Amino acid sequence: MKSLRRKCLSPVAGYSLVEMMMTLAIGLILLSVAMPMMIGAIQSYRLNSAAQQVANLIDLTRYTAIRNNKVTSLQSTVQNGTNILYIDLNGDGQMQANEPRVMLPSDIVFANGDSLIPARASTGLANMQDFSNQIAFDSRGVLNFAGGGIAPVPYFLALGFSTRVDSGYRAITVTPMGQTKMWRGPASGVWSPI
Repeated sequence: MKSLRRKCLSPVAGYSLVEMMMTLAIGLILLSVAMPMMIGAIQSYRLNSAAQQVANLIDLTRYTAIRNNKVTSLQSTVQNGTNILYIDLNGDGQMQANEPRVMLPSDIVFANGDSLIPARASTGLANMQDFSNQIAFDSRGVLNFAGGGIAPVPYFLALGFSTRVDSGYRAITVTPMGQTKMWRGPASGVWSPI
């Protein structure tokens, strides 16, 4: 009985306040080192995702033009400060509820005019035309130039963050034959294929 009483009354081993504070301090230091890298990875993922969605919508526009056997265009518009790309299925130039679309996040913008985007020549494609507000495909799936016929040069569409350049840029090129390709590039660097 005495041995049982001693076990119950003996002090329980545990952590001291100093040990707890040291563990907490080390954890906060590790977190402060990892957080910027994690935020950068998330921003890069968001930019890649937006570029992939735009590239997929361009491909869907091309396939829709082939399937419907008529000229079909990808249009851009701005609603409430948000850039929206949509497939103009009926050709009226207005976004309808049934038309496929991609809404870019509010902090991701078209960056074609940004002075920090990498040089376009580093893609290996010459004389590219900026995406202004539409890309059209004809029934063969090739780019349809505004005046009719095959577009003489590829289209170039760059995306980037409106406030952060450290995440770099993403670009989508569309050749006159309708092939899309995605690119990644750091600010003032060179484009590399994704």
